[in-house]
Amino acid sequence: MALSADEADIVRRLSSLHQQQRPHLKRLDAYFEGRQRLTMLGLSIPPELEQLETIVGWPATVVEAVDHRLDVEGFRLPGSPEDDDACWKIWQANRLGLEVPIGHLESLIFGRSYVAVGTRGIGPVGTSPLVDPTIPLVTVESPEEMIHEWDPRARMVSSALRRYSTRETLVRRREDLATLYLPTSTIWLERVSGQWNEADRDDHGLGVTPVVPLINQPRTNRHRGRSEMALAIQLTDAAARTLTNLQLATEILAAPQRWVFGVSKGEFADQNGKPIPAWETYLGSVWSHPNKDASAGQFSAADLRNFDTVMTLYGRLIAGLYGLPLRYMGENTANPPSADGIRADESRLIKRVERYASGLSESHELWMRIARRIQDGDWNMDLARMETRWRDPATPTKAQQTDAVVKLWSTGRYPTEAGWEDMGVSATRRAELRAMLDAEQRDPLTEHLLNGPPNGQPQNAPAGG
Repeated sequence: MALSADEADIVRRLSSLHQQQRPHLKRLDAYFEGRQRLTMLGLSIPPELEQLETIVGWPATVVEAVDHRLDVEGFRLPGSPEDDDACWKIWQANRLGLEVPIGHLESLIFGRSYVAVGTRGIGPVGTSPLVDPTIPLVTVESPEEMIHEWDPRARMVSSALRRYSTRETLVRRREDLATLYLPTSTIWLERVSGQWNEADRDDHGLGVTPVVPLINQPRTNRHRGRSEMALAIQLTDAAARTLTNLQLATEILAAPQRWVFGVSKGEFADQNGKPIPAWETYLGSVWSHPNKDASAGQFSAADLRNFDTVMTLYGRLIAGLYGLPLRYMGENTANPPSADGIRADESRLIKRVERYASGLSESHELWMRIARRIQDGDWNMDLARMETRWRDPATPTKAQQTDAVVKLWSTGRYPTEAGWEDMGVSATRRAELRAMLDAEQRDPLTEHLLNGPPNGQPQNAPAGG
């Protein structure tokens, strides 16, 4: 079935926009993976030595410093001491403990990633016997496959398109499948003879597009975000050129250079009169020549420590831009940092993580509300007050956490459950601890010692009375 004129226009517009952004996304992916190629100025390295090019992995360091501190622990409604069970079932059924961290990583690399929500069993995705079919389907999508349009007034996604291919279609042609997400419908498309046709449709009538972007560093006029690596790319290129020059200097200048005057190239021959290869001539341990006019000597080896000074400077510049501890950039310290030193070093980094998590919370809560709407059949206004719980991004020691909890508990106004939560105890483990405490309180021996024998029975007299 052919698309309507409006739907076909949206598909063309989003496809064109996505195609325009692909070179930029591939470049960012190459920097994160350490596969970028340097743009050489051609001043010092001849083309035949370009294989000495060395890449620096600082963009991955910048991204992972934030990514490794982002962990969602649950969703909670105000007034509830525990995480919302229905939300957590959706999370677990869709394996989002694995998928959402990938979405965070993609967002940091590319500036955005996506969470798409739909009805399970509709479209090309079937049901699984391992998952309750009433639980909505939630997937994390890469910006390399998905693009969206933004409604600046509603501050929400107005439409989104995902282009992809299956294993079967890879044999024929790439990306002849797509999914169009609209506020009223989700439409699965296939391209035949260069035209997109409707393969299936879910007229959900949600009123909102069931795609939520996870944006890194948004601004009022930049709703597709910015890569976390943006400020590090130029310094990374400079550092990579420095290391490449170091490789070249190591090959050519690390060993003393020799010189010979008064001898032509053809005069270097063995006892049989055959020319000696240049490398064998250069590496020969003893040089001698019958030409009485020949003279030989050597230059001093180059001091390569200046490369270390330059690399340290670049590392410090990136650490300053991103608030990273210098040890993240390979800076060696004579003594290991103390606990207080670690906290001071990481203060800017922790604040960056908290600010990023704050924006992600809004996105996670929005797609969770959409998923609950699909599951329940109606919007639950109480979910508008839902909160995303994150693990503490700081790195306090276990002793510090315990000391803080004990001091709060000693005030008499700090619940035990709150202490467990601040110590990082999971919801499942907290339930187990609660059951253990209840069992201890109901222990017969404990009750006997505290309350006396049951049913008013007299205690047995001591033997041998």
